[in-house]
Amino acid sequence: MRIKDIIVGSNELSFIKDSRRVRDETITIRFPLEVLEWIKCEKNRRILLSICNLPSLKKRIENPRSLKSLILLLYSIAKNTPPYKVALKFGVHPEQLYRHRRAILSAGLYDALAIILEEKC
Repeated sequence: MRIKDIIVGSNELSFIKDSRRVRDETITIRFPLEVLEWIKCEKNRRILLSICNLPSLKKRIENPRSLKSLILLLYSIAKNTPPYKVALKFGVHPEQLYRHRRAILSAGLYDALAIILEEKC
């Protein structure tokens, strides 16, 4: 699976993905406005696209719920908030965010992401 583009709507995110079976499939996920405002920044969208298409991480992002938890983890890194607080605030189980965090740590990207995401758009 490869994510080609991310489109930010009024209350949702749409991902356009390609896979071996389906071409240009659109997945839509609802998000709170607070997270949508953050992801509207072009820098944050590019980072999300890059992470979703990394060979070591893309196998973990096969369904919409895992995409949602990855976005919430990146949001928590950007806001310098512990992942469990963000998970509880948005109604996601904290372990989902920590799974992505461990994958990013094992890929050696966490420190670089923290520096890049803390910069304002």
